[in-house]
Amino acid sequence: AEPTATPSNGFWVSLKSAPDEKAIQRDLTMLTDKYKSVLGEVQLSSKIADLGARGVTYRAVAGPLSSRQEAMDLCQKIKGVGGDKACFVTN
Repeated sequence: AEPTATPSNGFWVSLKSAPDEKAIQRDLTMLTDKYKSVLGEVQLSSKIADLGARGVTYRAVAGPLSSRQEAMDLCQKIKGVGGDKACFVTN
């Protein structure tokens, strides 16, 4: 099972990853400010991702969202306001 700092149900938009949690925590405020026009009520938080042989990484994620389509739409909006092209949906 994937350990998370956030609830595991629902869909998430991954915005950024880093090898340590402190780096992601620092980025959360910046990302919230950068994307506030498209986030609406969606909150950003950190999530631990176990990548197996590649190790553990920490992700800044938006969510949870109720459907994959809703998460994909948010990812497109984030890309539309200059967001990272590597934005992707996870659950």
